[in-house]
Amino acid sequence: MARLWGKTFNYETVKEGDELPVLIKWMMFINQNNEHSVYDPEHLKTYVHEAIIKTIPIQNPSDNLDWISIELSQEIPMNANLSLLGIITSKNSNTGKGLTITFGIESDDGVVQETAVAEVTVEEQI
Repeated sequence: MARLWGKTFNYETVKEGDELPVLIKWMMFINQNNEHSVYDPEHLKTYVHEAIIKTIPIQNPSDNLDWISIELSQEIPMNANLSLLGIITSKNSNTGKGLTITFGIESDDGVVQETAVAEVTVEEQI
């Protein structure tokens, strides 16, 4: 069960194993050429970014998502619904307020198609 929520997020109480709320993307893409279309891993980074910023106030840039890595195990068809489940896998207080978040990206048949890892720095809270 997700324990982290955007309005109540507090870096000091975050623990390894905490889950972010699940993000589900229902999208239908129409390929005009009737070609086999698959998700571009770079576009999947935007979904990971969205899941993070809805939960955690971060300092990472939104225009360059190089701080997110995607490990593709197979191509994901564009007509697949995706769900993202993020888990805090590391908390690094030594270099500021750093977190490592690992995401499982599942297709609608429940198969984990990809893994994404994001290294984030939490914004200072006022």
